[in-house]
Amino acid sequence: MLANIKKKHYLCSKIRFLAMNNEQNTVEMCLCINGSAEALINGERYDLQPGSLYLISPIVHVFLLQQSEDFALCTIACSTDKLFPAIEPMFDAMIKNNLYQYPCTMLDRTRQLNFLAMEKRIRQKKVEMQTEPKEEVRKLMQQIIVQLQRTVILEILQLFLQQRSQVAKSATKSEQTTFKFLQALHENYKTERNVAFYAGQSGLTPNHFTHVVKQVTDRTPMDWISTFIILEAKRLLSRKGARVKDVAVALRFPDQYTFTRYFKTYAGMTPREFQTTK
Repeated sequence: MLANIKKKHYLCSKIRFLAMNNEQNTVEMCLCINGSAEALINGERYDLQPGSLYLISPIVHVFLLQQSEDFALCTIACSTDKLFPAIEPMFDAMIKNNLYQYPCTMLDRTRQLNFLAMEKRIRQKKVEMQTEPKEEVRKLMQQIIVQLQRTVILEILQLFLQQRSQVAKSATKSEQTTFKFLQALHENYKTERNVAFYAGQSGLTPNHFTHVVKQVTDRTPMDWISTFIILEAKRLLSRKGARVKDVAVALRFPDQYTFTRYFKTYAGMTPREFQTTK
């Protein structure tokens, strides 16, 4: 733990059991700054601790299985379309070194402090940009933010290429089954909400499948299914001007009533109540 750095300086928070909201065109760097967690990263199991840094991208999927009460992250994200021009010259080297197969590494104290300082600078620049009245200045500030994001990611990529990443533990068959389930759920939760569908993909009976997933994550497949749906529903409902009817359609519910009943069952309130209390 970085005991002499105040937490309020970080853009950090306790996170849910899964890191699933990565956009398809985004790369995220997540630094563990407190606590511990067990994660499945591209099907391999990692023990995360202060100093552990992992990547989330369209080809790196992360699912947090367990986490301590004080687990916290500091995250820097950049869209791939803004990042690619910076990494294009080294793209062949990244592929040659199978960088995507080693998505987790450890940062020493100096690199942790540099990462946190850069995250703080990016966050401050974003706040300044929101209150800047001149459009041309806002555009310039946006470019500064992009360059800062690129700099951090390039430095992290350099580290990945220079040193061996954090070593993964061998995943058990049950953990591999669970990872494949979570990956399939991430891709299909809007249309497939039945445990039998995912059990069938694993070649297991629904009862056996439920036992395996609960053994690994301490949660049933139905818990995971409802979590994915409710998290996405809350994200959509939080958008300015969002209508419950439109969210129901986006999540492929047959009608608004069915969606409202589902949301209240698993969220403990109606969608409209959530919108008034968020």
